[in-house]
Amino acid sequence: MRGYIRAPTQRLFFALWPSEEVRSGLVEVMASLHARRAKPVAAENLHITLLFLGSVTAQTRICAEKVGEGIAGHPFELRLDQIGFWPKSGIVWLGARELPESLAALVRDLHLGVAGCGIDFDARPFKLHVTLMRKALVVRRERPLAAVAWRVEDFALVESKTTSDGSHYQLLTSWRLGAASRGAQAGLRGSSSNP
Repeated sequence: MRGYIRAPTQRLFFALWPSEEVRSGLVEVMASLHARRAKPVAAENLHITLLFLGSVTAQTRICAEKVGEGIAGHPFELRLDQIGFWPKSGIVWLGARELPESLAALVRDLHLGVAGCGIDFDARPFKLHVTLMRKALVVRRERPLAAVAWRVEDFALVESKTTSDGSHYQLLTSWRLGAASRGAQAGLRGSSSNP
């Protein structure tokens, strides 16, 4: 009896990927925190996950890309003004007290769209956050929190690769919100790594 060959897969997620200016603001917030035994997220890996797709085949990736292309959405302002800590997982995060309706609609549209791709994604409610640190035991702020303002004009499909030296993220495709002509912008910001 012969075994079967599994189709190659990619570990993918839809995300908001910050500009360098926003990324700098996120790094400043990280610098204002003191967390015992925490592992900070590498600056180039800071992002907001909109929908985690998991390990998918090339065919499913094509379907997910078509979903991304079909979303018009609207640009919106995001104000990251809340520090949070999940003690069970040790995650320190930066989030927003208010969820913009355009962001809620984007997440909803992505969920509805990928449901037709046959993806078994996590059905937990969306929690707007940027993971800043992992494996923290205790966290405290060294100085008052300066909110990070983020003008969101696009969203992306990102690949996550895990190697012996950490997680590496690569932007595969991105789409402008409210763009008159729907077209993917492939590999706009290259790849990132998390040591």
